[in-house]
Amino acid sequence: MVAVASRFACLRSWSDWVRVAFQVGVSVVAAFWLWFAISVGVSEGRSALPYVAAFCVPVALIAALTWLRPRAASVVLIGAGVFAAWYYPHPAARLMLALPAIMAGLAFLMLPRRGARG
Repeated sequence: MVAVASRFACLRSWSDWVRVAFQVGVSVVAAFWLWFAISVGVSEGRSALPYVAAFCVPVALIAALTWLRPRAASVVLIGAGVFAAWYYPHPAARLMLALPAIMAGLAFLMLPRRGARG
C-alpha cells in the first residue's frame, strides 16, 4: 500500500490528475492510429512504408511530447488538428483526425501549469 501511495505522490491536486488523464487519453488515441497505420502499411507492402512513416513518426512524437512538455504539446496538437482539417477534405476524416487533436490541445492549454497554486 505504501508503494502505491508513493507512486502517486506527485499527483497532489485535481489538475495533476486531469493532466495525467488527458496524457493517457492522447496516448491511447495515438496507439490506435499507430496500430491502424502500421496494419494498413503491412497489408499494402513495402511501397507504403514512406507514407506509414510520414504518419507514424509525428503521431508518436506528439504523444511523447504530451508527457514531456504538455504546454508545448498543446500548441503542436492544435496546429496538427488545423493542418488535418485543411489537408483532409472529407468530413469524416476531419471528425476523426482533426477534432480530437484540437480538443486535446485546447484541454492541455486550459490546464494550469505544474506547480501553480490554485
